[in-house]
Amino acid sequence: MDWISQIFFAVCLCSIAGSCGLLEWRLLLPVLERRRPDWILPMLKLTVLLYLCPIGYVLVYFGLMDSTHERFFSALFLTTNIISVALKVFAVVWLVAICVQLPQQMRLLRRDIRMRRGDVPLEQEGVEELFREICGELGIRRPIDLVANDLCFSPVRTGIVRPAILLPYGVQYSEKELRMIFLHELTHYLHCDLGTKIACFLVQLIHWFNPAVRNLVEIYEDWSETACDLAVCRAGGEFFHPREYAETLLAHVEVEEEEEEGKKKPMTFFISLYGTEKVLERRVERMCNMKKTKKPLPKFLAILLAAVFVTVNNVPAYAASHGMASGYDWIYKSTRELELEASAAAELAEPAEASEEYFVNEAGEIEIPADMVDWDSMNVIEKGLNDTPTRLVKEYEWDIPANTFCRSFGFSASSGEYINIAVRCDGATILCGIIEPDGTLRAVRSSGYFSHSFALDQTGTYRFFVENENNFEIFVTATLSVL
Repeated sequence: MDWISQIFFAVCLCSIAGSCGLLEWRLLLPVLERRRPDWILPMLKLTVLLYLCPIGYVLVYFGLMDSTHERFFSALFLTTNIISVALKVFAVVWLVAICVQLPQQMRLLRRDIRMRRGDVPLEQEGVEELFREICGELGIRRPIDLVANDLCFSPVRTGIVRPAILLPYGVQYSEKELRMIFLHELTHYLHCDLGTKIACFLVQLIHWFNPAVRNLVEIYEDWSETACDLAVCRAGGEFFHPREYAETLLAHVEVEEEEEEGKKKPMTFFISLYGTEKVLERRVERMCNMKKTKKPLPKFLAILLAAVFVTVNNVPAYAASHGMASGYDWIYKSTRELELEASAAAELAEPAEASEEYFVNEAGEIEIPADMVDWDSMNVIEKGLNDTPTRLVKEYEWDIPANTFCRSFGFSASSGEYINIAVRCDGATILCGIIEPDGTLRAVRSSGYFSHSFALDQTGTYRFFVENENNFEIFVTATLSVL
């Protein structure tokens, strides 16, 4: 099984599933904003997961596999020279594009890590106590560092292994502002937004060829901030009004040089409370709109909506996967290297007829009475089990649909050994043989009962295969021995 084929097949299926999910999320967004705003972020997270988790690949792979009879109904992941070269070219382009992007992202990561060198003790009294109090209110038991930092200019949530919240050094906040800041940053922690943001970055890195993921980090940042804003307004209703929270956000607008110069904002591995004026205005506008939301969807409808969301995402991926598998089979069969050998086929002999010395039973077997056997005149050679050179024996009983390529799971064999096959298929001519480690097919075409021995000149993983070239289903029994 070519690992390159599997990786690219899985990546392509993830792109299909994730893109379908992102499209569906966009279509549902107006409804969710009016009726279920708390579902916007979870569905977006699910879409990110679809880009990284090869659900479609798993469904296809195991859908084509029959473990009970050790067979695989496809030529998928078997390569020929043409397929192998095409995959290698695409792999080089894909990996080069990833390697070009990595240095810049690593520099940003190192920059964010170096920012922690600016940590200094908190000077404002009562800040630590208020922070621990809010942690308790939100049910957070894991210790989270709270420090001042002279390298950041706004409150920052950073760190996955060692989570921390950084406050700008020398800036004095009122108790109300501190409560807003802590509720916002701790909500990001509860939503696992930093981890999901990094997952979005990985999606953009892996699926760079998919235009749908170009702005995925920005989309997630945008809606994760909105979700936090709504949660903060609900949780802090006893201490401040949503208008005060919005005014606090707008009072701390960050002017980012990258956006002023028309450049794209770089990826950062932390989450900041504030942003540009346009971003904050959009967040405030959403907060106002979502306050006017209609009655939420009933719980059972929300669950049904989530189930439909997952199903609709994966149906296109599953359908496309079978199309890709069929296309792969067609390319493989068109470009495969097939070495057809002459078989030592021997049709089953006609049933024996009874004579005076013996008779034939109902099963067609010859029975010779013991008193008629002259053991003394027979040249008998006795062989023990240790004299048998057979190293591996496999038996297959396969029902193979019309015009279907069927192959066994892999088994190992070495150069200098032999693979012997004994096959029976009544009423049809079939193509069967072995697939060598380099993908070459060595086969015989015959019918009835036949056997053949293949001398091996390679060491590696081999497979037995049968191709039903007929327009009807066949039943094949085979015994394979490695000698």
